[in-house]
Amino acid sequence: MYALFSILARAFDVLLYPFRNLAPVWGVAFLALLTAFFVLYIYKHVSNQQAIKLLKKRIQGHFLGIYLFRDDISQILGSQGKVFSNVLRYMGHSLLPFAVVLVPILIVCVQMQLRYGYSHLAPGDVVPVSIKLSEGTKAVNAGVELTASEGLTVETPPLRIAALNEIDWRIRVEDRGMHEVVFKIGGARIGKGVDAGKGVRRIYPVRERSVVLGALICPGEPPIESKLPVRSVFVGYTHATIGFFGLNLHWSIVYFLLAIVFGIIFKRFFKVEF
Repeated sequence: MYALFSILARAFDVLLYPFRNLAPVWGVAFLALLTAFFVLYIYKHVSNQQAIKLLKKRIQGHFLGIYLFRDDISQILGSQGKVFSNVLRYMGHSLLPFAVVLVPILIVCVQMQLRYGYSHLAPGDVVPVSIKLSEGTKAVNAGVELTASEGLTVETPPLRIAALNEIDWRIRVEDRGMHEVVFKIGGARIGKGVDAGKGVRRIYPVRERSVVLGALICPGEPPIESKLPVRSVFVGYTHATIGFFGLNLHWSIVYFLLAIVFGIIFKRFFKVEF
């Protein structure tokens, strides 16, 4: 599973390589365009286009009936009931194509979150790092040490939070580049990357023990070994926003807005009804 998600991550690295040094909005727009093309193609070939076209005409006709017979309550109620039933049938025809595109879009969203969801650290930034332990190991007396590579400084002693079974530190970034903190527990070492670079790159705030979830959200770092008494390690990156027409928005808002706009623009070229 980890190997599969690592391959996907590298594939997206290649796909987004031309946008690595541009403003994030360009990479997001490119993926939104590809998503719109993909959804239109699937919608055209999986959905029943003739039935959708007919249902849209029926719904429009019943709305017209509501307007024409607005003084006849029985006609209005009858037309409203037909509008409702046809809308349900229309939605039924839309379920299959959207079910087909759901998983690919989720994969795209995971990859976009890695690249556009967090801000790179910079020299002078102070951020928390933490380790969450398994239930069988108590944070209050666990022998956990933290060391940092050159370019980082551990600023605080460990803060043990019994309620969360967690141990926290604060580190300071001294230099640009890719750094690492290492948690030492029971003779084992667990590394966690700390990214203080530039450009659009994958950023992983957490490294999980879960094989499936860990590989999905962190395909660049292997899951924590299950034999270790550790659930996860975490670096407190700040959430990023994207400049879009003078607004600072989360990447997902920009992505879905642009995907909808591109879908509307290009639906005529694909000859798709939705």
